[in-house]
Parts: sequence; C-alpha cells; structure tokens
Amino acid sequence: VAVNPPPSVLVTLGAYIKLRAILVAMKGTLTCPKCGHKQEEVIPERGCMQAYICSGCKATIAAKQSCCVFCDYGDKKCPVAEAGGHPVD
Repeated sequence: VAVNPPPSVLVTLGAYIKLRAILVAMKGTLTCPKCGHKQEEVIPERGCMQAYICSGCKATIAAKQSCCVFCDYGDKKCPVAEAGGHPVD
C-alpha cells in the first residue's frame, strides 16, 4: 500500500531543497597562497571580503590583485564580480 504524504510535507521538502541549493551556492573554497590549505568559507552576498585567516598556517591573507580574496584565491568569484560590478582577472 502506497502512502502519499500530505501536500504541506511536499512544500516543506521543496523549500528545503531550494534553500540548500542557495546555501551551497553561497560557499566557496579558498586556497591559501602561503601553505596551500583549502578551506570552505561563506561568500558575502554584497560587497567583497578583503581578507581571511587561513586555518592551516594562521596567516592573514589579504586580496592582492582583485577586489577580494574569493576573486584572488577562491574557486568562485564574488557576486559583485559575477555581476560585472568591477573588473577581475
């Protein structure tokens, strides 16, 4: 016998899947230029992240060539760069 969940459960599951996709898209991996350590960080929705502390070597890593550390050392560009708000390499 098949049991169908009530519509409210399906809506909740659908909302969860959409929210999870948004949260995953807002994270990126930064690679430390000093020690090579990779760490996942939340990408700011608005503005740029000028520096971060590497959890591997504890060095403070600052943006050098672009607007932020995600544009310089990340696997994803920041939302400002993606929207064409400023030039990046």
